[in-house]
Amino acid sequence: MHVDIIISGINNVHVFDTDGVCSNWWCNGRVLSPSAMFSLRWLAWQLACSKYVLEGYSVSDNSAVSMLQVFDFRKVLLTYYVKSIIYYTIQSPKLEEWLSCPAIVEALRPAAERNFVDLDPIFNVNLDEDYDFRAAGVTRNRFCAIYHEWILHCCGRRGGGGRRRGGRDSPLVTLCFALSLVGRRALAAARHLSASSVEFFLYGLHALFKGDFRITCARDEWVFADVALLRAVLVPAVRMALKLHQDHFMFPEEYSSCSALHGAITLHSSRLVICHEAAPAWRAHVLRGADHLLALRHVMEEGNDDYKIIMLNKRQLGFRVIKLNRECVRGLWAGQQQELVYLRNRNPERGSIQNAKQALRNIINSSCDQPIGYPIYVSPLTTSYAETSPALLTLTGGAVTAASIRDHAKALWTRIRRRCGEGCSSGEACPSAAEAGVRAPPRPASTLPSRDQSELEPDNPIPNHLLHS
Repeated sequence: MHVDIIISGINNVHVFDTDGVCSNWWCNGRVLSPSAMFSLRWLAWQLACSKYVLEGYSVSDNSAVSMLQVFDFRKVLLTYYVKSIIYYTIQSPKLEEWLSCPAIVEALRPAAERNFVDLDPIFNVNLDEDYDFRAAGVTRNRFCAIYHEWILHCCGRRGGGGRRRGGRDSPLVTLCFALSLVGRRALAAARHLSASSVEFFLYGLHALFKGDFRITCARDEWVFADVALLRAVLVPAVRMALKLHQDHFMFPEEYSSCSALHGAITLHSSRLVICHEAAPAWRAHVLRGADHLLALRHVMEEGNDDYKIIMLNKRQLGFRVIKLNRECVRGLWAGQQQELVYLRNRNPERGSIQNAKQALRNIINSSCDQPIGYPIYVSPLTTSYAETSPALLTLTGGAVTAASIRDHAKALWTRIRRRCGEGCSSGEACPSAAEAGVRAPPRPASTLPSRDQSELEPDNPIPNHLLHS
């Protein structure tokens, strides 16, 4: 609301009206007329700069509830989740180590059978693409029928003869199949085994997005043989699946081919930062100025849980800079303090916070110091009072500016020259001259007679020519 008045309200001020500019300016537009100056004196704010461009982030948020309300959309998300698991497994530099690990090979021996079926009730025909309704579970044959082409494509892009290792009965396919079961079972455990409610589904997805993988099934404990299976495969896979699902929601046929999907995952992995907003990596990438960031945010408003997909894109942003009238700010703050402190008015609809967009009352009142106001940003104490605190100035030395550097250098040079002048053996230096960095001239003989000479000399001295004679 205040943004609208800042954008459009400045055109309604008579002083800046283009139709009356000749009557409001004197001296060819260099001096305001007395009436214009009087009008500006009573304005609460005025536009200081209409085009102020800064480099920042444009934030876009989409409701995840609407994107996952239908079972088909959740099924697409789980399909991308499994494909992302396969991608990160094959592209991992530790793939050979995992395939040759005795503990992992022994644990995956049952899954290597061609007729293997997982009868866990968390798998559902409405959510899992590789669910076989005849076997009432997820089977290895159905998994290979759906994802074997994608496995071969990823092996071919990896190189090094990887495509020859992607046979249906190969250990690589067994590892990908077992990891897909672990990832989906972890999601089901996080959503409390509820397959129908979208709120529970998003709760589990948000938990996995944060990296909170909880292995509750004894058949999945083999992943603890190497924790990198969770950190380097499952965690980035669920985050990439959310991005791919968002792209699919806008362009359904974009990733129909394996080459397009592989290129998209590779591109997003290199240029897009996907992590939780509370993670240290998010803050580090924001401070470093990453171009694109994505996160899944859990929003709680009045007891209602909502999940939003937050996308940050770095670009040039335009702003309008306004200048507030200091007396207007003092008056609004004084009125708010009088109501809260002196009158004890706790009514949320009190008069001091009623909207007055022409005066920007909401923005001004909220910027007051706490607990009267609720400013959106308060600078730290060290930066707020760095120039006005003598105790802090004695510790930090004040602000580092060109003038302070010049003054310190000049004082140091003056001190060096003064010390050199004081230590010189050719003569004594005057303190005032030494302070100025100039050697003192030799002291002239005193023109006044000394005390001893005045006592010896008579009142009528003998002329010089008689003394010489």
